Amino acid sequence: MNNEQEKVSVSRQTLTVVADEVAGRINHLFRGSCPDELDLQARDKGCLVCRALIELEGELNSSVS
Repeated sequence: MNNEQEKVSVSRQTLTVVADEVAGRINHLFRGSCPDELDLQARDKGCLVCRALIELEGELNSSVS
């Protein structure tokens, strides 16, 4: 693994939402296509946590290309 750190650009709100979800302060809505034990890759554009994951994953994927 390379010791150089790549920087990605996501909004502070996105980072806050992801951190809050990981800490258990907020949850997915689970009213649509939120990830569950059967489909960890599912995302619901109506869910705040899913939207944050979509933005973060998009940025991470674009930095790998």
